[in-house]
Amino acid sequence: MKDYSKGTFSMSYDFDSVINRRNTNSLKYDFAAERGKPANILPMWVADMDFPAPPEVLEDLQKIIAHGIFGYTDVKKEYYEAVINWFSYRFGFEFCPEDIVKTPGVVCALAQAVEAFSQPGDGVLIQTPVYYPFYEVIRENGRKIVKNPLIYENREYTIDFTDFENKIVDKAVKL
Repeated sequence: MKDYSKGTFSMSYDFDSVINRRNTNSLKYDFAAERGKPANILPMWVADMDFPAPPEVLEDLQKIIAHGIFGYTDVKKEYYEAVINWFSYRFGFEFCPEDIVKTPGVVCALAQAVEAFSQPGDGVLIQTPVYYPFYEVIRENGRKIVKNPLIYENREYTIDFTDFENKIVDKAVKL
């Protein structure tokens, strides 16, 4: 297993080839009209890139596909070590394997947090600009969206802590 946690590997990937993703059931391209956008929009999403997966990832996936069995799986200690090492190296943040909760994605994790830590009708504070599914998760769970817009100055965002604290009190924010 390769150790990517410390960023010590070299990369040489093609970021110049244009890959047509239309007519592939791509949420980003093929469902614009259903989401109230022009069908020919050029989406600028962050989490859904238009580059092929790295060859190393494709090779590992091909090994799994060649095996032909796709039953239930779990992770071993190397997974936890990689996650812990990455956070330690990148952010100086220390924690143990028991602190890790796996989810299929950030939106699912947010939905679980909204359900676990608030009740229908409660205020949930988000700091805009934010990934659009955050709005959907809050609304679809019957909570109220409370915005604390980030301040953009000198090419960086900061938090308006006065507005943040006022909204928590005035809007009965629970999360």
